[in-house]
Amino acid sequence: MGLPSLLTDSRAIAAVAAAVLLSVVLATRTTRTSSHGALPLPPGPKPLPLIGNLLDMPKQRPWVGFAEMAQTYGPVISLSVLGKRIIVLNSVETLVEGLGKRELAGRPHLVVAGELMDFNRTMVLVPDGPEHKAHRRLSHIALNPSAVQAFTKIQTESIRRCIDRLATTPDYDKEIRVAVARSIVEMVYGIKIEGIDDPFVVCADTVFEALGDALVPGRYLADVIPMLKLIPSWFPGAHFKREAAQVRKELDTMCDYPFGLVKEAMASGTAPYSFVSSLLDGVKSGSIEGVPEEFISNVAGTLYGGGVDTTYSTILTFLLAVSINPRVQAKAQEEIDRVIGKERLPVFEDRVLLPYVRAVVQEAMRFYPTAPVGVARLATKDTVIGGYFVPKDSVVIPNAWAVSRDPGSSGLPADEFHPERFLNAGPPPDPSVYAFGVGRRSCVGQTVGENFVFIMIASLLASYTILPAQDEEGRDIKPKLAWLDTTLTRPEPFGCRFVPRA
Repeated sequence: MGLPSLLTDSRAIAAVAAAVLLSVVLATRTTRTSSHGALPLPPGPKPLPLIGNLLDMPKQRPWVGFAEMAQTYGPVISLSVLGKRIIVLNSVETLVEGLGKRELAGRPHLVVAGELMDFNRTMVLVPDGPEHKAHRRLSHIALNPSAVQAFTKIQTESIRRCIDRLATTPDYDKEIRVAVARSIVEMVYGIKIEGIDDPFVVCADTVFEALGDALVPGRYLADVIPMLKLIPSWFPGAHFKREAAQVRKELDTMCDYPFGLVKEAMASGTAPYSFVSSLLDGVKSGSIEGVPEEFISNVAGTLYGGGVDTTYSTILTFLLAVSINPRVQAKAQEEIDRVIGKERLPVFEDRVLLPYVRAVVQEAMRFYPTAPVGVARLATKDTVIGGYFVPKDSVVIPNAWAVSRDPGSSGLPADEFHPERFLNAGPPPDPSVYAFGVGRRSCVGQTVGENFVFIMIASLLASYTILPAQDEEGRDIKPKLAWLDTTLTRPEPFGCRFVPRA
């Protein structure tokens, strides 16, 4: 193996273990006692000398591999990889307990994504501390109930445009992504876009695709051996530094360009109400103090990336599931027709009147979580989860996919689409708990995200019968229930038809 591949290939980690032998041996001597007493570490596979559980780490779809481990060791499992303690939470109880703790608001230090690409400036990876607190405070100010109500109107208009085009467009997935992107860009910046080829959208999609890639465990050896960041960019095998530098420039553009447009519009008196304009107004009036403008710029950029892919994936999962479940589709449509009628499309205010449609939305979120494993947390001090000792500096991974497999008391199979599971006694865990995170790192845009998903799914059900695509002889092509093996996943490409309802 040559030096270039050694610097970037995650499979080379085992080969360089000897080079970091001393640090590994020292790091693996984890104390099992603390102020919490002699509590044990969580159970897990037996580690090997030096490399620990490196060979036990799932190579593909880690959420599935971790869930399988939980069948043997219980909901809280512990692994040690090259001296780093990893704790995986596989039940809603341990996830809520653990992620709700103040000492689990930190993020692991990522050399490439955090430092070199500069994602430490965003809400995704900003270290726990004053800046992270300021980011969340700004979000809560700008996403107040009256703002959310105003944003719901923007979402509804974008969804209506999408609904009108789905019957005739061959690229339904593109139309849905445009609807999601259009609504978020207008909410955050007050800027109207027409398509996913808009320069800002292209830039933002590139940036967050790079972030998702960088968050894959073992993607960059520099995250295991931080001193590699000192290698000059021109050095053979150091293309990770050149990649990071390019992403950093694009991240600057993503955060700064639309922010600058809002400031220009405000100066000329033409800026519509938006997340950014409302915060800048607050800074100008003095109601928001001690916040540099770059914080607003960074938070705004994060909202786009954190909202588009997750919302888009949930809608695609819904379409995939109902296209092969006509019973579910017919039952939801009957409820809409009976409660609302056929003279208008559903609006957000109808949500309380449509319990089965709400259950369909919950099931779409549960069926295959968009983020099967959430972004890891860092234990900033010793703590306890599920009765087990979790040492300081442990990396804690929430396995949302494992939680989504909990059938509740209904016993309905987890890999089948049954909205009824949320209407029966003893329902499974509410996906809004584990899909949006818990505690000080939970998604600040949860309410606007849930609103969009409900309005879109209810509107699709009211407007169309969603069927599988057909071959040249008119036979249905049953789509596969398959999802991409990516940090933020979505269904593999599939075809479907939108037949207007009478």
